[in-house]
Amino acid sequence: VVSARWSPDGKRVLTGGSDGFVRVWELQDLDFHGSGRKRWNILTERHVHNEAVRAIAWSPDGEEVLTSSQHGANIWRPFNGTWELQGSLTATNGQKLMPNL
Repeated sequence: VVSARWSPDGKRVLTGGSDGFVRVWELQDLDFHGSGRKRWNILTERHVHNEAVRAIAWSPDGEEVLTSSQHGANIWRPFNGTWELQGSLTATNGQKLMPNL
């Protein structure tokens, strides 16, 4: 794990790794013989960059995430069943990212 960020509602954690994967983790209750222990489960994941994910961020509403590597940044909607790409920024395209991230 290179980077980790809590979701705005504090219920999930977004992680980015040196393997190019981004994962959304959710804390789930386990009732293991009444112990009340909890466990982190991967809610969703995707390989988003061909190199290490250097930084990540949540949108204020928690519906979109920003991932960045050495060569660019992407905005994703990871909770609609697939990771839908919303926008990209690279050194060659010069596109601007949404201001609410």
